Amino acid sequence: MSWDNQEINDLIDEVNDEQLSSFECAFEELDVLPDATVIGEVVEVLHIWYDGDERRGLIARCRRNGQEYPLSLLDLAFPGDSEAARLVAAYRRWLGLDR
Repeated sequence: MSWDNQEINDLIDEVNDEQLSSFECAFEELDVLPDATVIGEVVEVLHIWYDGDERRGLIARCRRNGQEYPLSLLDLAFPGDSEAARLVAAYRRWLGLDR
């Protein structure tokens, strides 16, 4: 049996959405998100979510100096011994970026 390209692409999108949503849930289960750094600046991490755009991936809502910013989760550096850092390492590996 053969499937058309759109059917296969739709299936891939569905699987990716489920996996990204699973990462989102893992971050939601953390009691507290630690502060992180972005280009050497400390930011308060308020929330991590997946907005349905698999190419963008997970987004972090951060606050610095009273302003809130959406940033790619991959742009954040969490303290190395935090659960958030462990989840980001797993996320990076899933994306194939830790090689």
